Amino acid sequence: MKLSHKNSSITPIDVVNRAIPGVIKQLGQLLDEQSAFKVFIRVLPYADEPEWINLDNIPPASYVKRELHASGRSHRGAALIRLAKALRLREDRGLMRMEGPIPVLILVLGSDPEDVWQEGLSRL
Repeated sequence: MKLSHKNSSITPIDVVNRAIPGVIKQLGQLLDEQSAFKVFIRVLPYADEPEWINLDNIPPASYVKRELHASGRSHRGAALIRLAKALRLREDRGLMRMEGPIPVLILVLGSDPEDVWQEGLSRL
């Protein structure tokens, strides 16, 4: 994510935190227009250790945003591996049902990764 002013005190995580409510609002508006679709939100930050913020399927209208904080290195590869495990079928110890909906991922990047992320992407 590029910042407009190099000397600005706004950090990439600030930009991400400011963008999230607008994205969630747009998802909610899209849902209002398309009754055939269901959208749920889960958040997986990829700081030092990628941990899910929520494991529940939360609709955009019910989602309560939590500020994300940047600390340590950006472990995008580890987060992608964790996401790939969650997207496995339940029979394979994942979270997905065989007849379930097709997941759509929105990846919000605030900085360049500091790890070898290509392996995580290939697993995904």
